[in-house]
Amino acid sequence: MFPYCGASLSLDACAFPNLRSFATTMEPHTLASFVRRHPQLRELHISPSDLRSIPLPEFSGISLSSLNSVCLPESLLFIISPDAPLRSVLSPEIEDDNEEIPNYIRNLSRYCTTLSELHLSRPHWNAEVLMHVATLLPKIRTFTFTRMIPGLRHHSNVAFLEACETALPFFSSLSQLRIEVARSREIAGFASVSDYRSDFKTVQIWGNKCPTLSICVFPSGTAWHRIKDNVWTPDLHHQAAIRWFFEATSTDQFPINVMGSLEQFCDSMGKVDALGLLNFRSPSAMESAGLYPQTEEDESEYYSSDSDENDLEIEE
Repeated sequence: MFPYCGASLSLDACAFPNLRSFATTMEPHTLASFVRRHPQLRELHISPSDLRSIPLPEFSGISLSSLNSVCLPESLLFIISPDAPLRSVLSPEIEDDNEEIPNYIRNLSRYCTTLSELHLSRPHWNAEVLMHVATLLPKIRTFTFTRMIPGLRHHSNVAFLEACETALPFFSSLSQLRIEVARSREIAGFASVSDYRSDFKTVQIWGNKCPTLSICVFPSGTAWHRIKDNVWTPDLHHQAAIRWFFEATSTDQFPINVMGSLEQFCDSMGKVDALGLLNFRSPSAMESAGLYPQTEEDESEYYSSDSDENDLEIEE
């Protein structure tokens, strides 16, 4: 849990010798001097509402060598020491800037040997970012791109997924890929059976292109995990996923070497789970980065989809 700093907290002369994590969304005037007094920080999240409010000259000379997790705008990446064991980065920018993204990734590439997790969020998809990440950070293990503007069925989703498919072969260690649209918890069950049918075909293609990929989340809301070889099953904690899974199993859409275990699972209503299908639960990355207000567009799309009645239930 991050110690949170709001505007009401004065940082003047504050010093905490054992402080390891610090986060703020505000721009206190003494923030730079506070960070300078805490070179031992391992986690630092600074995500101001207005990047222009950051007094950059005051951060000059700061070099944090212990950081392993950051949320920093591109303009503040210089405070991370080149020797820092950086493992996780969340980009706080919320404005589209096609020039900024390559610079951001290029600055992070000096940590390519340690960096394993990257989460970018932007108002719109940016197809170019996939190839920048794949070529400059090929050893990354977890990559998330969240589109902040709602629209679960937006036409641009298809083009971005095509860009993902092109970039996948360039990753050498990618384990988790999450391509998400920001939405609130209230519409967590938005994915439909038709979404699972479509995404099942896509995830198998992606699995072939990137053998290290084990978890994949699509803009539709479907989440998948690889159980063996190139065999993928969804998070079965959603009614639409259960409906699709029973349909796919009954129509022999899985390889014959796993059909026996899958049929046992279905026949026992989940009591016999030899493949550990119920062990996989994939919450949205946005649950850890913060929830966003539900919009009329998301709500209308959700209620107009082929949503499912609660007539199927897996016993855990």
